[in-house]
Amino acid sequence: MEQAADLAIAQIKENGYATPYLSDGKPITLIGINFSKAERNIVEWKEETL
Repeated sequence: MEQAADLAIAQIKENGYATPYLSDGKPITLIGINFSKAERNIVEWKEETL
């Protein structure tokens, strides 16, 4: 089962949110964060560099 942070990274890729910045030649870091309403805090995060 995929985690929420993985789903957030997938959504960023599917919607092409990073595409306008790829031509800059700089590394692009995608960040997926899962917030918990119960804990009122970040419970999971993931980053991926393009």
